[in-house]
Amino acid sequence: MEDAIQGTIEIQGLDELEAQLKWLPLHVRRKVARDALKAGAQVIKTQAEINAPFKTGALMQSIEVQRGRSRRRGTVNFVVGVSKGWFKGDQFYAAFHEFGTSHQPARPFLRPAFDTTRDRALSLIIDVLKRGIDKKMPARGRFLEPEP
Repeated sequence: MEDAIQGTIEIQGLDELEAQLKWLPLHVRRKVARDALKAGAQVIKTQAEINAPFKTGALMQSIEVQRGRSRRRGTVNFVVGVSKGWFKGDQFYAAFHEFGTSHQPARPFLRPAFDTTRDRALSLIIDVLKRGIDKKMPARGRFLEPEP
């Protein structure tokens, strides 16, 4: 799934959460981040499956979440896309729907899924991060929600 539509969700302004993460060992920090990002990616995947054109269901079933590659150390990535990539495999036509052709207008399903679920995915990522930190932190250093 090397060919993916680029979409990034950056989490900024969460200094307290970042400080809590730094207290965790690196391997635990990565696990917590992977779990959180995968949960957010699943939200986008579900919407992409709903948006996907349905004739046989094969295209919908080929949408998956995979760990992405990063050149930056300490970065965790997930990719939502068509399993074999654009123009490859049995669902080669996914790209025709997403980008259009000279004979067919684009009927995208992945980009709108990202655009419509971005905020929901971000909220879930933050919630899963908080729960992961809370679960992995020693009792005295647990993440505390501000009292109302």
